[in-house]
Amino acid sequence: MKKRHLAGILFFSMLLFVTCEKEENENPIIVEPQQWREIAKDSISTGTAAGFTIGANAMETYQVVQQLLQVHTPNVQVVSNIYHKVEAVAGKVGLYNALLFDEEKGTGTGVQLYFEDDHIKSIYTNDGKKLNSWPNNSLSMRVQVGMEVDRVYPQLLALSSISQYARKFQRISLFSKNTNKDFDPAMAQSPQWYFAHSEGDNRQKHIRLHFEEGKLQSVVIGLYAPY
Repeated sequence: MKKRHLAGILFFSMLLFVTCEKEENENPIIVEPQQWREIAKDSISTGTAAGFTIGANAMETYQVVQQLLQVHTPNVQVVSNIYHKVEAVAGKVGLYNALLFDEEKGTGTGVQLYFEDDHIKSIYTNDGKKLNSWPNNSLSMRVQVGMEVDRVYPQLLALSSISQYARKFQRISLFSKNTNKDFDPAMAQSPQWYFAHSEGDNRQKHIRLHFEEGKLQSVVIGLYAPY
């Protein structure tokens, strides 16, 4: 059944694919983040909405996401897409906008690789330190800004065999899916995807897709405007 309600006091910051570009400036300009309020919300568990069909499989649903984001940022967040050995992400890295890796219990020195145009755009540690390479030394198998994404997997595989770095690959996350790239079958194992895009008139649409056993079970669509 389709439900609709208005909410006048709920704020929501549209946060999908964020890299914390830090500038070393003695007098940095501080910009307050835009606050959003939800002005409308729809949800369905039968039928169709925004091109999505309840009961569709993950690949069919992904094709709809791709169509919706053709003229927007090509990114959909894939919940719980986590791996525990480097070999498990073979052939997947280039399908995503980012790759995160760390020890099972998160640390400040966990590593975040962000991609753009099939190259590493930036590298950060979890505590916000910007790096030119990781490890930050002269190892031949290090990953570095500007490197082609196709080279990332073999470099990380080599690093994971070195005892000094092996613990950093206990938890590998691929959350930010590049919708300009092919479907990753592992997406069918995720319980939820979500994304946002501009809707005109300074509004944002936020869509959450809920799955069970690879089938779309419900769609929640929120419309937001600046507060």
